[in-house]
Amino acid sequence: HHDWQYKSAGALSSRTVKASTPPRSCSWQQPCRRTLTTLSSHAGYQSPTLEDVEQLTQILEHQVGSILHVLPENKNSNTPNDDMETSLLDGYNIDWRKQYQGQSKVVLKPHSTEQVSQILAYCHKHGIPLVPQGGKTGLVGGSVPVQEEVILSLERLNQVHRIDGVTGMIYCQAGCVLQDLQSRAEQHGLLVPIDLGAKGTCQIGGNIATNAGGQYYYRYGSLAANVVGMQVVLANGQVLNLNFHENQEDNGTVFYHSNLKDNTGYKLHQLMLGAEGTLGIVTAVALKCAPYPASRQAAFLACHSFDQVVRLISLAKQELGEIVAALEWMDAACLTSVQNYNATQNATTPLPVSMTDDLGQPSPYPHSILLETHGSCSAHDAEKLDRFLTQAMQEQSDGSPPIVEDGVVAQDLTQLHAFWNIRETANPAVSSLGYGYKYDLSLPVDQFESFATRMQQHVNQQKDSQQLGGDNLLCTNWGHVLDGNLHLNFTTPNQYELNENVVNCLEPFVYDQIMALGGSISAEHGIGASKRMALLRVYDNNPGVLDTMRAMKNVFDPKGILNPYKVLPPP
Repeated sequence: HHDWQYKSAGALSSRTVKASTPPRSCSWQQPCRRTLTTLSSHAGYQSPTLEDVEQLTQILEHQVGSILHVLPENKNSNTPNDDMETSLLDGYNIDWRKQYQGQSKVVLKPHSTEQVSQILAYCHKHGIPLVPQGGKTGLVGGSVPVQEEVILSLERLNQVHRIDGVTGMIYCQAGCVLQDLQSRAEQHGLLVPIDLGAKGTCQIGGNIATNAGGQYYYRYGSLAANVVGMQVVLANGQVLNLNFHENQEDNGTVFYHSNLKDNTGYKLHQLMLGAEGTLGIVTAVALKCAPYPASRQAAFLACHSFDQVVRLISLAKQELGEIVAALEWMDAACLTSVQNYNATQNATTPLPVSMTDDLGQPSPYPHSILLETHGSCSAHDAEKLDRFLTQAMQEQSDGSPPIVEDGVVAQDLTQLHAFWNIRETANPAVSSLGYGYKYDLSLPVDQFESFATRMQQHVNQQKDSQQLGGDNLLCTNWGHVLDGNLHLNFTTPNQYELNENVVNCLEPFVYDQIMALGGSISAEHGIGASKRMALLRVYDNNPGVLDTMRAMKNVFDPKGILNPYKVLPPP
């Protein structure tokens, strides 16, 4: 632990606290939502056999640990080969929320694009479906099998080929863990343009497959804007180098290069972003990075009304301009959950804004904001931040009260990271309370609070007619307010099993309400298995969109072996 002081915003007094890092894992348990039947009864698909495993083992060059399987030695037996390997396969078959469970009996771990190509060519020939798998941190069941699909884990494709400090390009394999990639980039003075709470586990290939957003989306753009090239393996094993050049040098080394500008035909690599491995498997990527900011400033602020939050966003854009990097919003229920969770983890760090009234009674501010800026001059950025906070904490020109009621400014990177730990603890804190029903949504930012209130009112109205699992269904919310991305969460306190009555209460009502506002049912976490049927509602008045997507799928994957039962609903 490190002793440090918060610098008060405006005239607020300083307080002494201790920084700590909340744990990034929790011990709560949730049941698996789905366990489905084998593939033999499904058109065109074949379950892998021992003969298939033998051939695939040869492709993987008999490397130790490159293949796991629990196929019975006796063809007439249903008994798995090895209880230990069955247990190991559970880690690949079950998603981290324990909401989805597949029945795969084979996991492959290739270490090169060539091996992925040979594996896909073999599976395409024999009609064996596969699920590409990265860090398995998604929320929609997109990276685990639905039935007996072979799991193609990219964890061994974890090499950084080249970092070009001049152009800001990183060339790496798809299995690189995001946090490791960030550390490597920082050593070369670069900032990876995406940052997520799951950065210690998620892989860049999975980020690309879901077109993940994250907290710096507003400042640095989407992955679609920063992925310049990639290497993709199609379902038939064909390798596409999409503005991803590998040139053999005279000394035998490989030189990697991508052009920042390349207009030679269709942008096929863009089709892979957000396709969740249904069109092809990304094995390597050329990623454009920004210079690592010489100055990083942060403030943790509190507001009494959501209207103040909206006005704060406008003021930040106006006064901070080009240095605004992130603006994260948390409601009172979220911040209270973080505070209570930290107490259970023996964390001694108080939250940076007051959680009690003058009498010491619990009274958190309704809304909290984490603001971060990135720039090239600390003195310049600190001056801009001070001017911004001065304006935010004084009576407004129209006579309205101050936008910000309370807040603190980080004095160094240790404090800045402590602010982010609060935000990144929101998910484990809320999930530890009970089974979570999570919705990743886009909508106009000024509708965040009214939408969440409407959802709570709907749930309250349904309590008498449906068994919703307890007297209270806790609603906690946070989100990326700069880009209109709300994370809506409902939790059944002390009940850790999925309740279908709760699902039926929330869906499709939540999707219908979002679409009525012109929003999106999936902002950054993908469609996967959980939302694919909802696409029928999304495109109910425009079915040609789904028809076009299905036609594209048929071109890239005519046998449908890549991540089946994901993204697209059946026709």
